[in-house]
Amino acid sequence: GEVSAEDIANALELGTAAKQNASDLMQAINLKDASGLNQQQVNNSVVATIYTMNDLRAYKSTVHGKVINLLMHSGEYRGGGLFVFNSQSLVADDNGMHIKPTAIPQSSKGRWVRQTYGRLSTDDFGLNLRSNDVTATLQLMDSLADEITVNDGEYLISDFKPSKKYVFEDNA
Repeated sequence: GEVSAEDIANALELGTAAKQNASDLMQAINLKDASGLNQQQVNNSVVATIYTMNDLRAYKSTVHGKVINLLMHSGEYRGGGLFVFNSQSLVADDNGMHIKPTAIPQSSKGRWVRQTYGRLSTDDFGLNLRSNDVTATLQLMDSLADEITVNDGEYLISDFKPSKKYVFEDNA
């Protein structure tokens, strides 16, 4: 049971080595690649694929700049697209362009924002599955994009004067 001076020296040496290993590990975690990103930032920036708009709302990651590939709005593989998380956005959820995650309170910042490249479609807002008046959504779309594609479906529109270019799919 006695501890020798050599045992104490060995223990101190092991402790110093462990501290150095921990320091080396922390440096490795924070290493940046040629783009200036560390490993955690690279992991957070990888594009994830999500199936539906409800899945996007439930998605837990709220990392600014995170990219999501949405496969479809609600069904039939229609209305998908790329969304980027904007941690500063307070825009109301409009069911197509700006999506509020369910984990974020309405008054708190953080929204998924559709990347439109100047174009939107009625499928982007799930309008192909609606039987109610869609005038307000069309007016919103008209304010957000330069070109709107009207996809196959039946639409109840009450009073609407489009100001942008509208493209109608066959059978629309």
